[in-house]
Amino acid sequence: MNATRSDSIYYLMGIGIIVLWLFLTVAPATHKDNIPQKENVQTELTDVFSSSALPPHIIFVFYVAVIGGVGLGLITNFLLLVNKLVVKEKTLLRGVNLVPWTLSDIARMTVLFLFIFTVIHAVLYVCVTSSIISGRLISMGGLVVGTLGVYLIMACGMYRSLIKKYSLSVTSIGLSLHSWFGNALTGIVAYIAFVPVFLLLVVVSYVICGYFGISPQPHELVKIFSVEKSAYKIIYLVLVATVFAPLYEEIVFRGFIYTVLRKYLGVTQSLCMSAIIFGAIHFNMSQFIPVMGLGIILAYLYERTGTLIAPIVFHMLNNTVAILLTFLILKNM
Repeated sequence: MNATRSDSIYYLMGIGIIVLWLFLTVAPATHKDNIPQKENVQTELTDVFSSSALPPHIIFVFYVAVIGGVGLGLITNFLLLVNKLVVKEKTLLRGVNLVPWTLSDIARMTVLFLFIFTVIHAVLYVCVTSSIISGRLISMGGLVVGTLGVYLIMACGMYRSLIKKYSLSVTSIGLSLHSWFGNALTGIVAYIAFVPVFLLLVVVSYVICGYFGISPQPHELVKIFSVEKSAYKIIYLVLVATVFAPLYEEIVFRGFIYTVLRKYLGVTQSLCMSAIIFGAIHFNMSQFIPVMGLGIILAYLYERTGTLIAPIVFHMLNNTVAILLTFLILKNM
């Protein structure tokens, strides 16, 4: 009976999600998105490496960086193999303990996320169509609420529903500073080693997308950076992409979802399943395979070290490099 009562709020959220999306679906489209759309952004990004899109010296720097990254990654992989750092599954279990959370907890957190996202979307729609708030304020306010606001609300919900409910500490979700320096170094080394693998996955993804006629889709942040003029928004988005998003995503996907799946599927299957979910949630078919590979190595690092320090550092490095390359390309388009 108590469980039914505690879950009633999630049932109400589910009903609210349906009602709000029905409202947004039938509501007339009386406005355009506040984010300016640059024509042919996808075409320009697809052809960005052609000689007409980038000057020769930028192409040279890019290829040197790629070759250097691949070379350094291969050397690192060789050293890791020599030092027997690639271990079998039975020796992986170092610090990730079984947790009391279940698949129903994943369902609850999913409903909570969709409800928050839907409410924010509906509120912004009402503000825009009724002209209650200026477009510029809505644009910046919606950006902050839709990113950092969602992160904070979800963090509070997870703390209450997962940590406090089961009388656990935050270390149960991977937030531990135990051997933080060594684990951070592990994350850095792992990222260097993963570079050639990631580039190979990118090539495989583009070949598969080309075979099935799927046009490569640039990341949403790339679209925004290509047209955004506000320095404040750009700085904020960089902070979100390089700091807040990696921290939040590692807590959710590795600290929470992976540990739940691990109870039912074991290590290997959970590595793959959590990575598939991680790749699918990015909603980009052309990036699914590389992101899935990223999800596997991030879960592996968590399993190997027992804390989220290594995967967070790895994730931050990956996003930082991606942002730097994006700026380098867009600056010379």
